[in-house]
Amino acid sequence: MGEVTLPPIAWIASYPKSGNTWMRYLVHTYLYGVPNKMSAVGTRSHTLEQYISGPNRREILLGENEELVRSLEARIHTRQESIRQVWPSRVKEYVVMKNHCKHSSGHPLLSSNGRVILIVRNPKDVLLSAVNYFQLLERLQPEDIEYFVKEYIKNEGVQKFRARGYGSWTSHWKSWVEDGAKSSRVLLVTYEDMLNDTSHIFSQVLNFLDIAPDPERIKFSVENSSLDSLRSIEKKSAKDPIDSSKENSNKMMGENSAKRFFNKGEAGRSLEGVLGLKLDEEFDSAFIDPICQLNNALDSGLVRVAASPRKVVLNESTTARIPNSHDLADDEYSAVA
Repeated sequence: MGEVTLPPIAWIASYPKSGNTWMRYLVHTYLYGVPNKMSAVGTRSHTLEQYISGPNRREILLGENEELVRSLEARIHTRQESIRQVWPSRVKEYVVMKNHCKHSSGHPLLSSNGRVILIVRNPKDVLLSAVNYFQLLERLQPEDIEYFVKEYIKNEGVQKFRARGYGSWTSHWKSWVEDGAKSSRVLLVTYEDMLNDTSHIFSQVLNFLDIAPDPERIKFSVENSSLDSLRSIEKKSAKDPIDSSKENSNKMMGENSAKRFFNKGEAGRSLEGVLGLKLDEEFDSAFIDPICQLNNALDSGLVRVAASPRKVVLNESTTARIPNSHDLADDEYSAVA
């Protein structure tokens, strides 16, 4: 196999159910316009899952087989070139790729000239979104939800996500903030800030990707990437999932499904208010330390933070602040290479 030169990758990294698809859709709409069906996003952009599913998944993620990694690079390069031929003026310097895997020493395709957009969401809202997801994907039954929630609290995340190489909610952000920033430039975005001021956050993301922000195109992208818009397109393409790699896609997107992949998209919800479970106090007790650890890591300046002064709120009396952008100008980014 001949050598290929793969452009640097801009990872859209997040623990699942944290807004990754929303960010990916914003970038896609900005570059290519509004797709007429969900799978068009997968056609014109990349997700790591497309390339690592199968029996060699573990070897690729741990970097244990150099030949497999070279093959992975060649496949991504071929696909990127096919996209470039159709959209020569829209394909930018970076290969934008969705990624739920946590950082590891053997993680494939990391480089000092790459970028990482790390999205972090309140772990309680992640849990509530995960409940909807597993009701949709695996028909999680009402009588099993309480057990699912307690397991999430005990393990700081979803066990099935851990088995896929995503880690726990805590280990995922730690891997990218504490280790990923040693090899790549990292921009941290909170889901809460995306909800609060989508245009401002997306403008910072474009700057981070060396794409000159165009106010009119940003407005267009934001308006056509609202959750209502995403739900509308999802409904039109009920049997046409956004990623060809998604398992049980017909089950997820079937026209008769009472639930949808794009759920409430809200922030600051409670377990009792949504699920009727009196487990909020237990949840808050388990996650207050990990969130404080996150804020301490961010205050260290390891990564650039795209944020307005908002908070991750576990309950009315227990808050953990996501810090501001350390007074950096919009065009300045902390590079730790």
